[in-house]
Amino acid sequence: MLKADIKKWIEGTQAFEKKDFNGCITILQGANESSKICFALGMAYFNLNIPKDAGYYFGRSVEFDQFLAVAYHMRGVCSLLTGDSDGAYWDFDAALQKLREHEFIDYTQLKMTYRLLRSEILFNLSLSLLMGGRDASQFVAEARNCTEIHDEQKNEFYAGVQKMQSGQSSGVKPLYIDKSKVFQPPKLSADSGIVGGGSGGGGGNRAPPKTVSYSQEEPRSSKPQNIPAKVSSFGTPPGTSSRFSPNSTASQSYPSNPPKVLPGRPGGGPGRLPTPGKSLPPPPSPSKTSGAPSKMSTPAIETMRIKVFYKDKRLVEIPKNGTTLSDLKSRVDTKFGVNGLALKYQTSSGNMKQINNQRDLDDAIAAAMSELYVNKPGEVNEFEPKPATSSSSGGGADGWQECYTDDGELYYFNVNTGESAWEQPESMKKSKSTTSSASKAPAKASKSDWIECFTDTGDKYYYNTKTDESSWDPPS
Repeated sequence: MLKADIKKWIEGTQAFEKKDFNGCITILQGANESSKICFALGMAYFNLNIPKDAGYYFGRSVEFDQFLAVAYHMRGVCSLLTGDSDGAYWDFDAALQKLREHEFIDYTQLKMTYRLLRSEILFNLSLSLLMGGRDASQFVAEARNCTEIHDEQKNEFYAGVQKMQSGQSSGVKPLYIDKSKVFQPPKLSADSGIVGGGSGGGGGNRAPPKTVSYSQEEPRSSKPQNIPAKVSSFGTPPGTSSRFSPNSTASQSYPSNPPKVLPGRPGGGPGRLPTPGKSLPPPPSPSKTSGAPSKMSTPAIETMRIKVFYKDKRLVEIPKNGTTLSDLKSRVDTKFGVNGLALKYQTSSGNMKQINNQRDLDDAIAAAMSELYVNKPGEVNEFEPKPATSSSSGGGADGWQECYTDDGELYYFNVNTGESAWEQPESMKKSKSTTSSASKAPAKASKSDWIECFTDTGDKYYYNTKTDESSWDPPS
């Protein structure tokens, strides 16, 4: 970032702290844009109660830094204040993804003394769904269970949660960050026209600091999920029409409706409110792929979120159907920045099973694998559970299990010792008849066999993929 821009950033921040917001805007608009300068402009307009212009600059901030959750959050607040509940939903959902199951993001290291809390994002996301006429009960419950809540927001938070629990949004206002907060500029260098350190966010082309501790995102070259790549098409500079204008439509900036399946939340997500009292629909026909439309809508594609343990715990999300072993390995390697990691999971019998080929992965997904343990050859994963003392799924008491090579050849692997063998171990031969009969037993339908579906009129119902049952009521 040029020294002249740093100087204007300093002067604009000083004006902001003196509550001279118009002066702040005049100064910062004369500087080259960066994510943090645009964020400061957004906060200045927000303090002047001009949400449409504040929303434009929060959007510009996101364009320069697609991982800046607080900018997504504040743009979502601006969308709610101007009646764009769909746009608000997308922004709060994007901010929530940046937290990656944590309770907050602390921006102190990036020179803004503020912690963006999971509770305030969930609160606003719930409000956006209710304002759009959708069910928000799942997210209201998540917000209520959060342990971190800003002291100055507690009264408003709990009162709003109580209203939203009963499906009401009237009188509930969105929660926003402390209006006095902006990112502080770096100090000027006395002997150079360029200031290093990456703290200015130079125009979107500068790489972020490598030691940022507030998140563990993928490299900035990766495209965030479900967020349009270019924010510049979402609005126009203050003084002209923009997506934040009350007369504009959500389609100028976002898809017209939020997705029915929320990222990381399999099973339908928020949809249109059902109309009770109609006859139960028949099960969907998987053979109908063309021709006349089916009587009901296609069931939503389900995803599964897996906790992956290596040196620490991180999350990977994959589709339940169609995921290949190479795709899963690529996601895991990218997540930890290490290539060639071996994959293992714990079976229902308590044994650790290595995923060596596509058949192993398909078995793991069918078993609703929720945790994955990875390591490089020769390493020990300290998070890995101890092997069970017995096995009921093809492994003997000493830990032997059936496995298959990529070519489909059967071999045997000992989860306790790491030994492999082509010949069946004696311990497995003794229990062969018991194991064989158990494997032929018909699978019983469980709660995981139920999926959420919607009729073509928007009514939600539940369908069991194994028994062909349909029900209006959630499975117990």
